[in-house]
Amino acid sequence: MPDILATASAAVTISKQILTLSKTIKNAELQHAIADLTLQLADLKLQLAELITENADLNQQLTAKVSAEDLTFRDGFYYKQNDEHPFCPGCYDSHQKRVRLAKQGDFGRNFGKFKCPSCDEFYG
Repeated sequence: MPDILATASAAVTISKQILTLSKTIKNAELQHAIADLTLQLADLKLQLAELITENADLNQQLTAKVSAEDLTFRDGFYYKQNDEHPFCPGCYDSHQKRVRLAKQGDFGRNFGKFKCPSCDEFYG
């Protein structure tokens, strides 16, 4: 969506350039129409910025709600119901990011039973 905002910004810039060029034509009606267009495009740009922010906030709220509903916390890890593969508690607590922990082989067990592929922390 940020591309939409860039497009609106470019449209505002172009309309200002057209307004400047139209002043050499000496047509007041054309200049007035272009000035109105510039104002409308600037208004559109502000509305788009607000919508982008609102959309990001709503997506974050939705992610947090969905995440909280189907995960349970036990023995220091987050689990989905009826699933015994844990999610990284560090990633989930700090970023609401669901990252499955990878079981460690014999070599990695010195550091912990599981390792997070995202934050590289060892657990268990």
